[in-house]
Amino acid sequence: MSAVADPPGDTGAARVAALVRELGVTTRTELVERSGLTRRVVDQRVGRLAELGLVIEDGLAESRGGRAPRALRFDASAGLVGVVEVGGSAVRAGLADLAGTLLAHRTLPIDLPAGPEAALDVAAAAVAALAAGHGGAGLWAIGVGMGGPVDAARGRTSAIPLLPRWAGIDVRGPLTGRFDVPVYVDNEVNAIALGEIAAGAAVGDTDLLYVNLDHGIGAGVVIDGRLCRGAAGAAGELAHVRVVDADPPPCWCGGAGCLVQVAGGAVLDGADVDAVLRAAELTGRALANVVAITNPAHVVVGGPTARRDHVVETIEATLRRYAMPAAVRDLRFSPAALPGTGGLVGAGVLALANLFSVPVLGQWVDDGSPRGAAGRIHRQPLA
Repeated sequence: MSAVADPPGDTGAARVAALVRELGVTTRTELVERSGLTRRVVDQRVGRLAELGLVIEDGLAESRGGRAPRALRFDASAGLVGVVEVGGSAVRAGLADLAGTLLAHRTLPIDLPAGPEAALDVAAAAVAALAAGHGGAGLWAIGVGMGGPVDAARGRTSAIPLLPRWAGIDVRGPLTGRFDVPVYVDNEVNAIALGEIAAGAAVGDTDLLYVNLDHGIGAGVVIDGRLCRGAAGAAGELAHVRVVDADPPPCWCGGAGCLVQVAGGAVLDGADVDAVLRAAELTGRALANVVAITNPAHVVVGGPTARRDHVVETIEATLRRYAMPAAVRDLRFSPAALPGTGGLVGAGVLALANLFSVPVLGQWVDDGSPRGAAGRIHRQPLA
C-alpha cells in the first residue's frame, strides 16, 4: 500500500509510470519536476515500479552538475499487445511490444459472408499462436481496427447496411473473455491514421486527414492530436458523400450518387485508366469539402486504389483546385508509408494510449500488469 495518499484513479505510481514511458529515458529529478510529486514519493514509486519490472535503472544520465544521476527507462519488453485489423477480404493479426513496435504479423483470408464471429476467431487464433511462439512476456491488451463504423466506447460495430450480419457485433467481449485482457476497438481507417502518425508518413502530426481507398472509402480525422470519431462513430464515412447529381447511381446506404459507387474498389476492378483517374478527380473534389471543414496540416492517402498510377497526384491536384486557398496554402500531401501494416501499428497505438493513460494505469499498476483487470479498466473513459 502506498505511504502517500493519491487522488482516486491518479496514483503517484501511475503518473510516474506514464511519465517514464513518455520520456523514454529519464531521471528521478526530472520525474519530480514533471509529476509534481515529492522526491520521497518518486523514490517510493520508482522502487515499486522496478519491483514490478516496469522500470529499469539503465546506466547514468547526463549530469546537470555534480555526480551523474541514474538513468531510468521503461521496459517495453515487459508485456505484449495483440493487434488486429479486420478489412474487406482479410484479417491481419500481430504482436507489438509496449512501445508499440510491431514484432510479428500475419495476413489471413476471410469470407465476409461467413460473418464476424468466424473472422474474429481467425484473428484470435492468430494472436494466440503468435504470443505462444514469442515466449516470455504475456499479452497485456489487444487493439482492434474493424471495417465500418464502430462504437469505440462499447467495443462494438455499428450499423453496416451492406453487411447486416456485421452490425452491432460485440468485438470486445469475446476477445476479453478469451484472453482476460482489456480490448480496445476502433474503425479500421482510424487505426491506420494512428499508425501513420506513429511510424509512417505523418510522424509527429497533430492535425491529419488520412484517406483510405479500398472497396470502401473512409477517412481518419485527427484534430489537435485526438481522433474525431463523431457522435455515432461514423465520422470519416467519405464513401457516402454525394458526388454525382445527374442520373446518380443508387447506393446501398439508401442514398444515391455516393462516392463509393463511382470510386470504390469494387467499381474500379478492371476499369481503364480514364475511369480510374475520373474517380480520383471525384475523390479530390469530395476531399476539398472535408479539408475546408477540418483544415488539416497533412493529407495522407493510402489503400489499394491509391497505389494505382497517377491516382494520388490526381487527387492532390483536384483537391488544391477546388479547396479554399487558405486551407491548402501550407497543406502537405503524401502517399501512405505503411501499406499492409499501418492498421496493426495503429491498433497498438490505440491500445497503448489507453492502457498507459493515468486513469487506466491507476486500475492495474499496483498489480504489475493489466491481466485480470479488464472489467475495471473498461469502465474508464477512452483516452
